[in-house]
Amino acid sequence: MRFILLLFCFFLLLTPLAAVGSSGVNQAIRLSYNFQFDQAKRLLESHRQQQPADPEGYIGQIIIDFLQLQQDPRPAHFEASYANLEKAEALAKQLQPAQSDTDSDFFFCIIHYYYMKTYSLDKRWLATVASANRSRKLALDLEAYSQQYPDVLFILGDQDYTATLVPGYLKPLFQAFNFRAERAEGLNNIRQALEHGLYTRFEAAQLYITLTTYIEKDYSSARASAEQFLVDFPNNLSVQFMYIDILLRQAEISRARELLASSEQSVRVLPANSKWHPRLLQMQGNQLNAQGMYRQAIARYQEAMVNPNISAVSVGEMYLEIGKLYDILGERRSAQAAYRDCEKSDGLEVHKEEARQYVRNAWPKQRASY
Repeated sequence: MRFILLLFCFFLLLTPLAAVGSSGVNQAIRLSYNFQFDQAKRLLESHRQQQPADPEGYIGQIIIDFLQLQQDPRPAHFEASYANLEKAEALAKQLQPAQSDTDSDFFFCIIHYYYMKTYSLDKRWLATVASANRSRKLALDLEAYSQQYPDVLFILGDQDYTATLVPGYLKPLFQAFNFRAERAEGLNNIRQALEHGLYTRFEAAQLYITLTTYIEKDYSSARASAEQFLVDFPNNLSVQFMYIDILLRQAEISRARELLASSEQSVRVLPANSKWHPRLLQMQGNQLNAQGMYRQAIARYQEAMVNPNISAVSVGEMYLEIGKLYDILGERRSAQAAYRDCEKSDGLEVHKEEARQYVRNAWPKQRASY
């Protein structure tokens, strides 16, 4: 029986893994970006029933599991995600004799990368580090074959850009794993994956929009990518909110207000523990901020921050913004307290570095980030 399975796999794998591009798997991934997880899983289950030894079906499954975890990190979803990662890893080991070295490395690379991301969401830091190391080694080995495996560029780009955002005490660890800590190269690899990736193209698009909006502040590039993404995935709240933020930063307040009202209707039907409720409050704070209603904006940010489902990144970002608003209002002590809260938060190092600067010297502008 094992020989028959390996023989079947051999013929299946005559085509390089990353060149297969199954329409069923890609369609399932696309459904997930519109938050249609049940439909995505049904489509993927049909694919896996027809081709039980096809690595693509497992790649699609672990990506969809992770996308669902990002939206709804309940214990049952973590259990399902870990179970499917284990199944994928077992299949990778079973198929290894029949695959080319690069196909095998690519399959394992994707698996360990999503182990890393899942462990990180689950705050299992030692496991996160171990999986990051494994995925990194494989991705570097595959870098020379990135035309054949373009999704490797997303993994490399994500890891290299992330290495620029970590606190100084973590940088030696990232260097030990050969993370390059190069923003320009990391962003370029993410952009290449956005254009050419087979499985991670839309994840690359979301990350590219995030980085160009909030870190690079390249609003023209971010806006173009967000508008294209929303044509394909109009129900994606993550990019909806980023697009509204871009409009607010470009002073298109009326258009942003319209879109935020529409997004609010989508959020209100979600479960009370959804992360989108505090994110909506943050967005409302951003709108008030852009309108010059600074005290109301501060109050809305503070309301968002006490919600237990708010992300640590958002908390750090809001403390920084509150500090700027208090400086504009001439309340220096309150501003410094907010900046120090940003420094103590679990947010991004880039926000903490900015906060340290304004603890010493007040925010110099008459408007904050909006």
